[in-house]
Amino acid sequence: MEAVKGRAFRRHMFVGVLTYLITISILHTTLSVLGLSTLLSLAILQTIIYVYGFLVTSRFIYKDDKAQYVHSQREQAIRYGITLIGFRLFDGAVSFVLIDWLAISYFLVPLMVTGALFILKFFVYRQFIFTSR
Repeated sequence: MEAVKGRAFRRHMFVGVLTYLITISILHTTLSVLGLSTLLSLAILQTIIYVYGFLVTSRFIYKDDKAQYVHSQREQAIRYGITLIGFRLFDGAVSFVLIDWLAISYFLVPLMVTGALFILKFFVYRQFIFTSR
């Protein structure tokens, strides 16, 4: 069981790096190459990253052919979307507190929040969305 968790964690790290690279490429393409507005580019980016994130998370990171999942794929998608909104709110709130109240450097806050979210997402996805019986 520990080997499966370790493999899922390594896959989670790999997908996180890949998602970052895809995010940069989509933003560059929509802003510079296509010349779209910033708001439209961000809307396109969020849509693509949501669909990509859910598919990769459900089919690559936590995929277990032998397991029977507690939730259907539709329920998993809804729960994934709700937790994604929660993580965005957490990101903004923690960043605000660290920068404005605790006066931590603007350069350190994104690293701290990203690291915390990375670990939090791994456990939340594992325990509440992609849980098997």
